[in-house]
Amino acid sequence: MKKKVLALLCALVMIFGMMPAAAAAETPAVTIDGASIRTESPQGLRFKITVTNASQATDYGIKLAYDGKSKTISFANGYTNIYAKDEANDTIEYTAVLINIPSDAFETDVQATGFVTYEGGSQETDAITRNIQGVAHAAGQELAEDGALSDMGGTKVAVSQYGSDMFYTLDESMAGKTVNVSLKVRVSGMGYGASVTGGGLQLNSTWAWLKSVDMTDAWTTVSLSNYTVPESNANGFYFGNINDVYEAGGCLYVKDVTVEVVDLSGDIDVDLAGATNGYGTQLTSNADGSLTVKFENGYGQMGFALGALKLEDYSSVKITYKKAGSDAQFQLKITDGEVYGTATKTAYPAYGVAAGEEKTETIDISTWERAGATYLLIGGNGDTALELTIYSITLCK
Repeated sequence: MKKKVLALLCALVMIFGMMPAAAAAETPAVTIDGASIRTESPQGLRFKITVTNASQATDYGIKLAYDGKSKTISFANGYTNIYAKDEANDTIEYTAVLINIPSDAFETDVQATGFVTYEGGSQETDAITRNIQGVAHAAGQELAEDGALSDMGGTKVAVSQYGSDMFYTLDESMAGKTVNVSLKVRVSGMGYGASVTGGGLQLNSTWAWLKSVDMTDAWTTVSLSNYTVPESNANGFYFGNINDVYEAGGCLYVKDVTVEVVDLSGDIDVDLAGATNGYGTQLTSNADGSLTVKFENGYGQMGFALGALKLEDYSSVKITYKKAGSDAQFQLKITDGEVYGTATKTAYPAYGVAAGEEKTETIDISTWERAGATYLLIGGNGDTALELTIYSITLCK
């Protein structure tokens, strides 16, 4: 990866700029104007600076950096092609475009700093950091693996200081039913790298807080498992606690909203996408639907909310998993408190299973005191860091 990106910095840079004719004898100044995607062929990530009083400059350009390596692109270095100039105002725009970026570098950050030198002094801008996929997301677009640029789509949802508009209406027949909810959400109109921490999926008529959701300008999957809709019918879903979006003049987009009634008469598959971080763990949802959990010090804990499910109705838990990097154990636990709370019962199904080996185990919980359990937990069990990929978890009758 590093070699590819360094190759971009050293060999795949196109620079546009031009030293204008002499003009007013005032001190030059430089600003960095961000980054955009060059859509004409060859496609690339464009950084741009603006230099004022440019005729008095002895040099100007852009410093690019990645992983401690750097390259300075400037007029004095021979990059003299014009991008834009305003002779009347003695202003130029100067850009560097990184082209032919490979797909595995779409999310690789590049730092850019604009500068100008003149007789008796110099000026630099603050550095900015961008990657081409992030720039696309900020514009509501997305790069496919082949480099094709497309609109991210979704249904626009307006926001106010009180939250978003309702984006899904529940049918009256859903009242009293247990459902699984799934959707994707992103923020828009908030600039590069936008994020909202602690937004909440809520019910319209009850204002019930159902799930905390961290949103970015990329699609975030939201899952709510085994939720019982109030008998009074809760109207529909919206997002609360998103005042940052409103204050920035942004909005939300949602897509792929599904609400499915859960059949509680048989075995139930736990929704891995609904995992909740407790402490000391890093969660990654994989493209194949599996979930990778990293226990950095061996003692972390994460879990799955049981919602309306009554664990006493199930006699065992079947889990298919694979470990990597360590033979350390993990624990299957339950709690009647929060996901970061104390477990009431534990088991150790991974004992003796070698790293890299995929295995399915069924853990008998029929003797556990499981009435009132709120979370099914997965925890580390020792001082050794552990990486665990979970393919499925099933509650069995």
